[in-house]
Amino acid sequence: LPDFASVLRVVLSELQVERHVLAEEMQKVVPPALVEIERLKGKLGKREWLSHEEFKVLSRSARAVVRTGECQPYSNIALVSGVTF
Repeated sequence: LPDFASVLRVVLSELQVERHVLAEEMQKVVPPALVEIERLKGKLGKREWLSHEEFKVLSRSARAVVRTGECQPYSNIALVSGVTF
């Protein structure tokens, strides 16, 4: 399976992102995914932090979900996108 960074780069090549949402717990665990998110933050719009529980609630309203097989705790990102025109 492709890793988080590879999948995120491909998604960003096709999607105009307005903002992104991360679980607050990610700041404590600092998984490798966070390093890639920091590297790409200019393409991710404004950042929003939610608790892991709030993040799970938010994910219920997702229009699409991409699984990368990433096994590190809290290595999830919600990308919020609107119309690009």
